[in-house]
Amino acid sequence: MKSKHQTCIKLGAIALLILLFFSIELFVPGFYRTVFMMIQDRNINGIAAYIASFGYMAMIMTILIIVITNMTGLPSIEVLTVSGRIFGLMPGIILCWIGEVIGNIMAFCIIRFFFRNKAHECIEKNKILEKMDSYSNFKEMFIARLIPFSPNVLITTLGALSHLSFRDHTLATIIGKLPSVALEVWLGYGLIQEINGGNAMWMTIICIIIATIAFYVYKHKITI
Repeated sequence: MKSKHQTCIKLGAIALLILLFFSIELFVPGFYRTVFMMIQDRNINGIAAYIASFGYMAMIMTILIIVITNMTGLPSIEVLTVSGRIFGLMPGIILCWIGEVIGNIMAFCIIRFFFRNKAHECIEKNKILEKMDSYSNFKEMFIARLIPFSPNVLITTLGALSHLSFRDHTLATIIGKLPSVALEVWLGYGLIQEINGGNAMWMTIICIIIATIAFYVYKHKITI
């Protein structure tokens, strides 16, 4: 009875997800095909023009695209790059941070909901996997999220299949993604390419701050 109940819940969740993604395509015809093609082609100008074409909805569409890239494993750096150019540096950072946090948390929930039980069976039967799972905590996830250009979908998958709590993953993602996204957007914004001493100095300072935070968290027992 319990197994049938869980199956019904999973089927309902799948149906809800399909409805959600289908509704996006219904309101914005060709959305997924356009986004996937431009991201795969690294078409930065095309992505910028497509996002800008939504006018007042451009911010929402930016967040939505970043959510989808984080859930599917598609590269999001092009979207982060154009966000800074379209909306300005600080608004671009905030929009990208919101999108990455939502996308990673949604992916975590989906992977954990559908695959965690099977993963735990494998972990319990394998000493190496069991040892690796013992490192699944806030500190390790925070450091992973803090690293710029890290593979979000891989980190999320490993966290979701481990014993890491939803709370620790959420907090580590919210806090850790802010400095890493800021650096990614700033790099995409082109401050380094301007060969401006002040910009290069600030970029160096950000890198040092991120490295210092990561080293401190790694060396100390951090709990929230």
